[in-house]
Amino acid sequence: RIEVADNGDARIADSASDDYGLLVGGEFYIVDVEGGKSTVARLKDVAAAMDQVLPPIFKGLFEKIGESMKARTIRIEPGRIDSIAGRTGRIYVIRGLDDSDPEKPTEFLISQDADLKPVGAALEAFMNAAIVPMAPLIRGAAVELVKETRAIFALGTPIDAGGRFKLVSTEPASFPDVYFRLPAKPQSFADPAWQSKT
Repeated sequence: RIEVADNGDARIADSASDDYGLLVGGEFYIVDVEGGKSTVARLKDVAAAMDQVLPPIFKGLFEKIGESMKARTIRIEPGRIDSIAGRTGRIYVIRGLDDSDPEKPTEFLISQDADLKPVGAALEAFMNAAIVPMAPLIRGAAVELVKETRAIFALGTPIDAGGRFKLVSTEPASFPDVYFRLPAKPQSFADPAWQSKT
């Protein structure tokens, strides 16, 4: 579920967890909720922390948000126009997402609807937030996954990603101002509590 404020800030969450992500002023924050207490970390700081305790992998990658980035592992071919949930987009056939079968095509329906732009930004960052903690296990592959994600989202907002996630509906809603505010001060790598977790 992704909720968007009038100013473009967004909140994204998986229904299976109390944790959520906040896109605030163009920066993405991970909010970990445990025992009713929230811990907040900015995504680019988590990546920088990983680079402090491992041989550098991300090397400022998240400082370059918005920059075009080519992923060497995927090929993208534009296709037909289609729509879902009342939103129109273009189908893109993407190959290279499946390491076991690089020629296997996956169809993404991607919209350039301006109303969906903050939804796309929140979704891209949320996906990256799942990739970064895997860096100790997959090393350089984590960077390629981030690059692949950026290359796909540079086309617009995916509203059907090969059935893995899809737009179901869009509707207006109202939220209290606090809903899109950080619930705690973001931790920094200099904090002893942060270092004990990395």
